Amino acid sequence: MESQQAETIENGAGQAGPGVLYMTRSAALSAQAGSDMVISRSAALAMVAGGDIQATNSGSNALVAGGDIDITNGGGGVMVAGKSGNVTQGFVGVVISQQTVLGPGSRVLLDTPQAIAFGAALGAALGLVSWLLRPRK
Repeated sequence: MESQQAETIENGAGQAGPGVLYMTRSAALSAQAGSDMVISRSAALAMVAGGDIQATNSGSNALVAGGDIDITNGGGGVMVAGKSGNVTQGFVGVVISQQTVLGPGSRVLLDTPQAIAFGAALGAALGLVSWLLRPRK
């Protein structure tokens, strides 16, 4: 069995290599982990993990994980999960995942199908406006 490195960050910001990143009572511009990320009472503009992200009482503008993302008592602007996105007692603007699970007290503005429809409608509207504003010869 192979052992993994772990990086623990308290009252600061950091980046883990191939191991697990633990953040407690921290703030960061970005938090990155090659494997899993466990966040407690922390915030970052962007959180990126190769594995899962587990955030408790934490938030981020963007959360991206190759595996699952679990948010409890927190939130995010955009959540992109390779597998499932789980939110309990939290708020997320846009969720893109294979499966979205909302627990009690959770809200999501747009899930994957709604985000795709919104993107298609916005693209069509901007294309039409661009075509209408194009100079005529």
